[in-house]
Order: sequence, then structure tokens, then C-alpha cells
Amino acid sequence: MSRRVSTLAAARPKSACVPKNFDLLPFPSLRVRLHPVPLMTILDAYIRRDEGQENVIGTLLGSCSDGNVIDVTDCFVDRHSLTGEGLLQIIKDHHESMFELKQQANGGNGGVREVVVGWFCTGSEMTELTCAVHGWFKQFSSVSKFFPQPPLTEPIHLMVDAIMESGSFAVKVYTQVQMTMAREACFQFHELPLELYASPSDRIGLRLLQKVRMANRSHPPKPEELMEPAADGVLLDEMGDGLSAELEQLQEKLEICASYVRSVLNGETEPDPEVGRFLSSALSGATEPELESFEQLCQNTLQDSLMAAHLARLAKLQFALTEEGIEGRLLVDSSDAQHLLKPLKHLRVVVALD
Repeated sequence: MSRRVSTLAAARPKSACVPKNFDLLPFPSLRVRLHPVPLMTILDAYIRRDEGQENVIGTLLGSCSDGNVIDVTDCFVDRHSLTGEGLLQIIKDHHESMFELKQQANGGNGGVREVVVGWFCTGSEMTELTCAVHGWFKQFSSVSKFFPQPPLTEPIHLMVDAIMESGSFAVKVYTQVQMTMAREACFQFHELPLELYASPSDRIGLRLLQKVRMANRSHPPKPEELMEPAADGVLLDEMGDGLSAELEQLQEKLEICASYVRSVLNGETEPDPEVGRFLSSALSGATEPELESFEQLCQNTLQDSLMAAHLARLAKLQFALTEEGIEGRLLVDSSDAQHLLKPLKHLRVVVALD
């Protein structure tokens, strides 16, 4: 099957010098909020990049909110190659397939529709390929799926220093601005204000990752431990640790609020109108979900978490075998396979066993 590629004319200029960095200017009035998922995806893609590939590029997905705030909530990697003439080839079929897959996955959860807001690249400085990739996203909208609309009239460019070449883990975002100081129109990249934003659910996952990281530092798992299948109860306990910690913090905050209200009612504390309005607004904004919809939501989330946990354990097993130098395909006994796939029996998962 032939695959379509998009070639970007990015021949190295002879006399042009690519600027290394840019100052933060007061225009345009856009702010970017970067969520943990795309940042983790970019770092994971850099670790898993093909041999001989220096950097990875990909597409940023998100939405516009609060007028001039761009929320970057997801991303995917674009497969590309660099020819001997210095031309960058992006596989369009892969780009379109990944975009459609993300749209289907996002459309099923009833959330905000994600659109293409820009692209990302790993590295510490811009190169001659930066303008070529940026121009591809801007000029070939039918393929890149970036459609300019206010306030986002230009795709944003996220640069992640994955190996800390600049001495720190730098994450910066830019937009292209047209300059009219010369006779011919020219463009420059200007840095935008960037905020690393984590929702309550994201913070639960980050705490769990940090806990596992600290545990692995103190007691590194052995290869034979990774090969042993864990019981369902252990998996549920591991996934519930982060939620339990979040619920405990919520309970502590509610106890503080309840103690303050009792103190005001008993005349021990002078009432604060601002605090009272805040509590009233918080209580009136809290909606009680229906029992059936809440149970269905919990059931779907539990099944997804079990699938992710089991697939992660299988991936750890594969890594352990690779480190031990074991080559060839892994043959799974039917009884072991049934045990590993037991929590997935309600999901539509196709598994090929030899």
C-alpha cells in the first residue's frame, strides 16, 4: 500500500542565520495552558523515538477558553523523515488517521471538542526546519486540520527541551507574528505566556506516579517480580491510593469550613461576608448527579483503569525480558492469559495468542 507523504521545502539557507531565542513581547494577547497529558506524551515519544532520529515532532490538540486562553490537552506524534537534500517528509495518512482516532475517542466522553491548535518539537533552539513545519501546518489546512479562527489565527509552536540542553527542563511556546519593518513581509516567532495547569484528576495521577517513582528508587523491582501477575485486589489498591489521598484532603477542607460555620453560629467568630458569599456560591454550584449515571460512570472508569493497569504490567514484563537479553516472541500459557485478561472480559479487546 502506497503511503502519502507531505514534503516540506526546508533546504538549509546559505546566509540566513536562525535566531536562537526571542524575547517575550506584550503581543499577541494569547495565553497557553499546558496540561500534563501532552507533556508526558512528548517525553515518552522522545524516549521511544526511532534510532538515528534526533527529535520528534507532532500535533497539539486543545481548545480555546476564557477569550484568549489556549488549553493544550492532548497531542500525537507525526511520523516523518529527513531526506538527504534536507527536506522533511510528513506521512499524511498517519497524521489524518491519528487525528480521526483522537476525535472519535474525545467525542465519546462528552467533553469539549478538541481541535488542532499547533504543533510541538523537542529541542532547545529553533532550526531551519521550524519555519517549514510551521508553514505546513498553516498553509495546508486540509491536511494538517488547523483552521484559523479568532483568537487563534496562527498555530502555536511548543518546544520541549527533553534532554535539558539548556541546563534546565525548558518548556516554551511561540507564535508567528508578521513584521512590517521591511519592504517584504517577514515573520518572527514570539514567546507566549505559558502556564502548566493540572486539573484535580490530573493531580491524582501525578501523585500516584511520584509515589511509584519514589518506591522504585528505594526498592527497585526485580525482573522476576515483574513477571508475576498481580491479583485484582492489588491493582485496585494501587489505583485507589491517589483517589484516597484526594478524598482525605477534601474531607479536611470540609471540616475546616464546617468548624468555621459552627464558630460563627455560636458567636465565637465574627462573620466575614466575603467568606459567606464564597461558601454560598460553592454550595449552590455543586450539583448532585443521578445515581444510575454515577454508577455507570464509575463502572466505565474502573474498566478503563483495569485495562491500563494490565497493559502496563505486560509492558513491564516485555521490558524485563528485553533487558535480560531474551529474544523472540513471548508465548503466554492459556491459563496465564485468562488470568491477565480476566478484568477485561467486558471490553472489546482482541488478543492474538500463539
